[in-house]
Amino acid sequence: SPSAAPAASSSPGSSPAASATPPTAPSATPAAATTYKVRLGDTLSGIATRFDTTVKKIKVANGLTSNTIRIGQVLVIP
Repeated sequence: SPSAAPAASSSPGSSPAASATPPTAPSATPAAATTYKVRLGDTLSGIATRFDTTVKKIKVANGLTSNTIRIGQVLVIP
């Protein structure tokens, strides 16, 4: 067990640097934008109601041309 201590003491230096910059920062949308991942049974109107917005605003924000959304799709909520 004494050999575990040196290994543990060498890692804290790298952890803060790794978490300081998020790798998937979206460039097209503001950092404060709300996103929602579509789940089974979701509809655009239901999502709009949940976030107190409109279907039209969600469609415009996401470049949607129809009311079709897919499970797992990530929508920007305006």
